[in-house]
Parts: sequence; structure tokens; C-alpha cells
Amino acid sequence: MMIYLTLLALLLNLGITDGAKKKKSAPAPHLWGIAPSTTTTPLSYEQEMSSMGKVWFSFGYGIIKQEFDEDGKKVDLAQRFTIPVNLGPLGNKPVHVVLPLQTSSMVSHIGGMYQVYAQGDIGVEVGADLTLASVTVDVMPEDAEIDASAVPDALRDQVVAGVRQQLNQASDLKSGFKPQGVTPFVYFSYQFIGVGLGYQVDLGPEPQEEDEIGNSDQQNALRFMVDVDYPVGDKANVFAQFAANLTQETTMNDVKVDNGDVFAVMGGGSYLAGPVKVGAVLGFRKKTTMTVGGNEVDGSDASIVTLAPFAAYQVPNMPLSIMLRVALTREYYDYALPLTGKNDIAPTIGGTIHVVYNI
Repeated sequence: MMIYLTLLALLLNLGITDGAKKKKSAPAPHLWGIAPSTTTTPLSYEQEMSSMGKVWFSFGYGIIKQEFDEDGKKVDLAQRFTIPVNLGPLGNKPVHVVLPLQTSSMVSHIGGMYQVYAQGDIGVEVGADLTLASVTVDVMPEDAEIDASAVPDALRDQVVAGVRQQLNQASDLKSGFKPQGVTPFVYFSYQFIGVGLGYQVDLGPEPQEEDEIGNSDQQNALRFMVDVDYPVGDKANVFAQFAANLTQETTMNDVKVDNGDVFAVMGGGSYLAGPVKVGAVLGFRKKTTMTVGGNEVDGSDASIVTLAPFAAYQVPNMPLSIMLRVALTREYYDYALPLTGKNDIAPTIGGTIHVVYNI
């Protein structure tokens, strides 16, 4: 399952001053991730000029009960498979099973960035972001659909009962709340344009028990982003961003595996009303085809379009902001309200809270 970093930003004044004050490049206008600088209210001029960086913390939780299939239709999340049942002289008969699943996820980001260079409109920041995550897959055998129409009528009830007994032995899968990855990065800014480059080091442990599941894709990734955040008047701004995550091939059970690169394009706007900023982000995400042993896996490419409303509050007289987003954080990008997609999850409910403190 793909995992999407937090949409959080700190919109800062660009330092438009009179002749007595020299214009200074503010720290990067967003946290490391994929979001343009859209999610918090501006700091005061004095706070901005004294700020050389920021630290942040976020926590998100979400539940997934549905997904988009190959045709873009939203269906219940389930494992679909066929069991060959040996009926002796009658040979093997296929029994088709749809086993409902429900996935939940918790993700936390802890990080910071610091300005190392500022000259006029040009700024350079360096930082790092640590991700901790847990993934739980709940199996619901009591709701399983069992199609044994290929089995003779006289044996059908017996076969269905046997298959259901096997399904009842299935256990839930849990990863535990553990480190998922860390991303050191550098961010270059010029007026309302920014370019970020980072390298995500995968820290997710490999599952050791039958009831364990990984909390990451076990791959490192080169991360790149370009964003634009343009003010419209004194209270609004529009933004856009392109981001790329180029995953590095890894080895699993002595086989080379690459889950596929992930790209995103997004845009939106926000409006400032007193100490509160509200807005929304419309995003498109695309994952390329997975390869195993150098061979492409059919149906492994994915795409999704989401909408993420947000509201942010700037604490008066403090360089502290708090933001709430209707979105579920995953490994590389966020999954917000699902609009359409293909071969991807469709979160049922998700929310993330962010806290940012300027230093």
C-alpha cells in the first residue's frame, strides 16, 4: 500500500518593506512533503524576521473500507481468490471467495528545517523528517462470500462449511507503531517559487511473524518537488505543485522488486479570515507499474484524484500554528476525499492534525 506525506505549510510574509528595512528571504514556506505553502496563517513581520526555521509534529488516522478497481469502480476492500477443492473422482472444483477486509493506519511526522542561506529573495533551507506508522488489516471471515456453484448440489453445503471453517482461522495483520522512514532534504526558494530535493531512507522492519505486516514498501526513494505559491490580494493565495518519488529497487526473498515510482500534481487555494485560514487542495496521484524479477506485474499501476479541505489557526502572539486536514497520511502522499481512481484505495474516513513552531 502506498503511503503519502502530510500536506502542511507555513505561509510567511515575503518581507515587503520600506526603505529603512532590508528585504530578507523567509524560511521555506512549507514543511517537507508534497504540499505547497497553503495551510497556515501568516506570521507577523517581527516573527518572520526573527524566524530562522521551524519544527513540526503531526498525527493522522484513517480507515479504508473501499478501493477503486481496474475499471475505476468503487468496490468494497476485499481479497478475492479461488480455492481448488478436491472431490475425489469428480476432480478439482473451483470455489470462489471474496474475503472482506478493513485497513486502518496511524502516521506521525516529526521534523524540522533551518535556514542556512538568505540573500535578497533567495533562501536555502536544510532539514529532516522522521515518519512513524502503523498498519492494521482486519479480516472479516463472517462476511465472506463463497461461490461454490461448480460443486454438485449434494456436496455444496459441506464444501461451503469447510471453506468457511478455513477462513475463520485467518488472523488480523498488524505492523505495530514503528519507524517507517527518514528524509533529509534541502529546499531552495526564490520569491513564490520553491524547489525541494530529498532522499527517503526506508526504516520499516520486515515482518517476522505470520500475523505481522510491513508498515512500508521496503524501498528507499529519491524525492523531488517544485511548487508555486502566489498571493492574491491580502487574504487569498493560489498554489500548485509537481512532486516525484523515484523508488529504488530492493531485494525481497532473493528477488529484485520495485513497487513503482509515484508522481503527483496538485493545486488549490486558500482564504484568510482573521486568525483562521481555510482552503482545499485538489490532487492527482499516479503510481507506475510494479516489477518483480524484472517483469512487469499486470494491473499494478494505480491512480487517484482526491480533494483535501483544511482549516488552520495561528495562535495569537505566538509563532505557533495548528492545522486540521480531512486526509489520511500514507507513505509518500496523502489520500484525501476520493473522487475517482484506478487500482487504488478509497479511504472511508481520515484526518490529520499538524502543529508547527517557528524558531
